[in-house]
Amino acid sequence: MANVIIRRRMTEQGFYTPLQVTANLQAVASIRARFGAFIDQAARLTNVPEPIITAFIYIESAGNPNANTGAIGLMQIDHITASEGIFLEHRKGRLTADEKTALYRFMGSRLDCILKQKGRGQKLPCNNQTGVSVTRSELLNPEFNILVGAIYLATLIQEETVDGIMRLDKVIARYNRKYDFRPVGKNADEVIAESPAVTALYIKKFVGPLGLLETIVTV
Repeated sequence: MANVIIRRRMTEQGFYTPLQVTANLQAVASIRARFGAFIDQAARLTNVPEPIITAFIYIESAGNPNANTGAIGLMQIDHITASEGIFLEHRKGRLTADEKTALYRFMGSRLDCILKQKGRGQKLPCNNQTGVSVTRSELLNPEFNILVGAIYLATLIQEETVDGIMRLDKVIARYNRKYDFRPVGKNADEVIAESPAVTALYIKKFVGPLGLLETIVTV
C-alpha cells in the first residue's frame, strides 16, 4: 500500500529526461548494493518506505557517505537536525524500543540526554549546554546516518499525512528547508511555486514525471 501511494505522480513539472532515468536507476542500484542492509533496517525500524530513504540518499549525497557541506553524510543531516529529529519522535511517543536499542549502540548515554530534554535544543549539562547530542563522527557512519535521517523523515511524514495521504511534496520541502519551514500550498504545484528554486527542483526530482519515486518504485 505504501508503495502505491508514494509512486503517485504529484506534479506534471518534471526535471529528468528519459536518458537520465537509466543513469538514475544505475546510481540507485549502486546505493542499494553498498548500503541496502542499513536502508532496509532503517525502513523496518521507522516505517519509512525504503524507496523514500533511498531516493533521499541519492538526491542528498549521490551515495557518498563522506559528503560534508555543513550537513553530513549520506542523508546530509547536521548535528542539530539529527538530535532534534530523535527528540521529536520521542516527544510524539513514536520512538520505539527497537529504535532506542539501535541508537544506544552508537550514542550510549548521550541518547539518554536527548530523552531528558523538555524542548527542542534544550541546553543541559549532559549535552555540555549545547542542546546537541549527536556527533560528527556518528553522522559519518552510514548505518547511523541513515537511521537518524529516517527517524527525522518519519516525523515529517507523520506531520504531513492527512486522511491517509502522504503530502510528500511538503515532506521534501521541509527536509530541504529545515523543520520549521511550513509550506501551505494545497497541491505540489503550489508548494513548488512558493518554494526557493533549489527546493522546487528537489520536489520535481522526486515526484514529477520521470521522478525518482516514479522510476525506482516497481510495485
